Amino acid sequence: MRSDFMELNPNFRCSYETFRLAVKSMNISWAKLGNEECESCYIFQNHNPGHNLEHPDNSCDECQKWVDHLSRAKAARKLYEEHKNILPDSDARHIRVSADLQKVIMLPRLECFKTAIFTQRLVAYNESFVPIGSLTKQEKNNKPLAVLWHNAISGRNQEDITSTFEVFFDENRDCPRFSIWLDNCSAQNKNWCLLTFLVFVVNQSDTTVETVELFYFESGHTFMSADSFHHQVENSFKKCQKVYDFRDLKKAVASANDGRALVRELSYSDFRMWESCRRQTNKNAAHTLPYLSNISYIRAEKGCMKLFYKTSHDKFEPVQVLDFLNRKIIKNGFNKNFAPRRTCAKGISADKKTCIIKQLLPLMPPSRHDFWKNLPVAAAEADEDDVIYS
Repeated sequence: MRSDFMELNPNFRCSYETFRLAVKSMNISWAKLGNEECESCYIFQNHNPGHNLEHPDNSCDECQKWVDHLSRAKAARKLYEEHKNILPDSDARHIRVSADLQKVIMLPRLECFKTAIFTQRLVAYNESFVPIGSLTKQEKNNKPLAVLWHNAISGRNQEDITSTFEVFFDENRDCPRFSIWLDNCSAQNKNWCLLTFLVFVVNQSDTTVETVELFYFESGHTFMSADSFHHQVENSFKKCQKVYDFRDLKKAVASANDGRALVRELSYSDFRMWESCRRQTNKNAAHTLPYLSNISYIRAEKGCMKLFYKTSHDKFEPVQVLDFLNRKIIKNGFNKNFAPRRTCAKGISADKKTCIIKQLLPLMPPSRHDFWKNLPVAAAEADEDDVIYS
């Protein structure tokens, strides 16, 4: 940004720090995207030295793939910015958020000690639902929601992530309309398990949810409000310096976004065995299902057992019907035993718990010891990543 500014104003002298402070004074935050880089763009840049960003070759397949990729990325970003500029109080019955799972958090977070870095630790998860656009003091109900748990409670499979969506809808139980921006991660945000849940949640008689829309960014170009919030969480961790246990983690996350974040800690009973109810198809069937990787937009509506989708964010593209549920669900609906809840915590391996207690407990205050000593241990016959449901 500063380099671009200096090119446009060659006669104006401005150090990087002066530029940074000037931008910060405008309430514009800084965020590092980490190591994320668009693979499609990188492949294009390296496939042929003679083909560049300004002049792609129309006869080159790689160039055309990249042009289409960039076009989809720009269309998604344009629509996201339009949603971002809609004032929340202009339609209080419509919530617009972005959702994403923060990069894996290791507990305890004691980066100043080499012993902690080389010791197997507890994995904590933060699935965040963050309002699109800036937050103001008047928008009291427009706050980031951080759903927290760790891998002694449950994992991060598609049914676990889907359970966090149920928590999000429950926290906003009086709102009928939702628009959620997501990345293209198939394991978390784009799978038949989550789509089955959408049909389930809009057709429950005890909820006010009427419409749910999912908008997907183009892969490699997914920066959104959830990423900004995760950057704020990382800053909170740095201020704390040491995060000893899960309670410290909750406190650090709650202090992000100037203390406006809502934190919901999940117990094992908050997780349910959501499953895919997609019907089985074959290549010769009259009605085959679309590839989820090609879908950019999905909508679920109350009273309908089908979804509606588009393969781009072009407003002129007609909406198509996604009839994907199996015959049993279509005929009988979702019964009371659908998606049973966990009856116990997943637990971690006894060896890992012993190692943490032996190696890391001496580095922690006594007030943090109980959390680690009381961590549930996985059953001897079950793998640490196994999931146990009722």
